[in-house]
Amino acid sequence: MNTFFKWKSKREEPAKSEPATTPMPTVDLYTHPELQKQMELIHLTQHDLTFIHSLQPIVKNRINEIVSVFYDRVLAVPSLRQIIEEHSEVSRLKQTLSAYIIDMFDGNLNEASIQKRMKVAQMHFRVGLQPKWYMGTFQQVQEVIIQLVNEEMTSYEMRERAMMTIAKLINFEMQIVLEEYEKENMKLRENQYEKVKTELKHKISSISEDLAGLAEETNLSVEQVDLHASGISESIHSNVESVRQIQIDAASGYEMVKQVQSHMQFIANSSEQMGEIIHQLKQSSSQITNIISMVKQIAEQTNLLALNASIEAARAGVHGNGFAVVAQEVRKLAQQSKQSVEQITGLVHDSASLTNQAVNTTADVKQKVTLGLEDSAQTQEKFQQILSSIDQNDEHINRVEADVMELVQVIQSISGDTRKVATTAENLYKTANTL
Repeated sequence: MNTFFKWKSKREEPAKSEPATTPMPTVDLYTHPELQKQMELIHLTQHDLTFIHSLQPIVKNRINEIVSVFYDRVLAVPSLRQIIEEHSEVSRLKQTLSAYIIDMFDGNLNEASIQKRMKVAQMHFRVGLQPKWYMGTFQQVQEVIIQLVNEEMTSYEMRERAMMTIAKLINFEMQIVLEEYEKENMKLRENQYEKVKTELKHKISSISEDLAGLAEETNLSVEQVDLHASGISESIHSNVESVRQIQIDAASGYEMVKQVQSHMQFIANSSEQMGEIIHQLKQSSSQITNIISMVKQIAEQTNLLALNASIEAARAGVHGNGFAVVAQEVRKLAQQSKQSVEQITGLVHDSASLTNQAVNTTADVKQKVTLGLEDSAQTQEKFQQILSSIDQNDEHINRVEADVMELVQVIQSISGDTRKVATTAENLYKTANTL
């Protein structure tokens, strides 16, 4: 590839005041084809570079003035002063800038000169000089150089050419620097991206591993909870069956208590009737005793009459024998009646004694039956309360059973979601490894 550019512009002819002995600068941008296009875009020709090279002696002679004026203006900006003070010294920077400007007016564009400009851009990027300030400082350099170079020019044509050529050179310099700025910025973003990607990959991998482990532990815990919940559900179901059986037994007991109360009431009524009957029997016994007393008196009187009749029959002699026999029989009959009456009297007395005992026993039975009825009523009330409590407990257990069943369903749903989380964590881990 040719190392010289060819343009058809009228400016290709050298100026009359341009020294004839000025050598042609070397332009070798084979490795930077884009820079060649950029030079064509701003019409920066090889003749312009030759003219730039012819201005180098002027720049060298007045470089101290150029650098001093430049730094006077730059240090007036607080942010730029802070950057300079934090990263270097003004004296050192003046030397660097002097060498840079003199080299810039060398006119040669090759790999070495391009690399120097890129290093300058990289250095300014590292110290944090923003592109806007870099462009501003280049404008300052351009103004100062044009001003001092124009002082050395006597021809208006040469001044105009110097201004245009220096402007092209500064523009090209800024393009190189800003492009390098962009490259460094891209590198920084790529490094940051790689760093963030690596950190993100590490965090995602760590999180996915932790999430997978947590999901596995959660799944085991959920399975245990599910097992316990199922056991609780079975236990509650068994308890429900037991409570229902208790409810059936309590209802049966309640009915039995009602039957017992009915029987007790029947016994109470029967005792009441028995008491009335025994009372009537006692009255009958009293009447029998009175009758027996009368019969006993009649027997005694009959015996007395029979005795008197025997006496009278004895007085009558033979005529009273028949009457004596009758009197004797009546006397025997009266004596037998008396004995029978005494036996009946003894039996009646025994019956009266037994009747009194029966009355007392009936009274005790009646009292016990009354107490039994009261206890039976209280027992019936207690059974009613037990049945009511069992009904309430049955409702509560049914609600608990329903809640436990719902809890089991929720746990099973959580178990399914946990497995999904584990699958997602595994997929996330695989995705992180592919980043």
